[in-house]
Amino acid sequence: MKEVWASEGWGGNFENAVKCKVGDGREISFWEDNWLNCGILKKVFLRLFSLSSVKDAKVAQLGVWSNGVWGWPLQWRRSFFEWEKLLERRLFQTLLGVGLALGEKDRWL
Repeated sequence: MKEVWASEGWGGNFENAVKCKVGDGREISFWEDNWLNCGILKKVFLRLFSLSSVKDAKVAQLGVWSNGVWGWPLQWRRSFFEWEKLLERRLFQTLLGVGLALGEKDRWL
């Protein structure tokens, strides 16, 4: 989709112009697509992105179902400093309540 946007010369910033609605999470990039109300996670949580062990994963690859609840066992390259732990808590608050809709495809809005 991003490639078509650029090739058609529609101008502007693709990420700011469209938003993703998560379905099964297989097509949406966790860090680089605009799928949450806060904006693109890579930009909002740049420090955490730099510490992520998995930078190019899709939403579905970074979460798991456990007892009917979607969880986020994110993996980091190292332990956090105290101030980074606050960022992690903010990220998890942002992700709170976000889950996948199995059998439903991701959509661009």
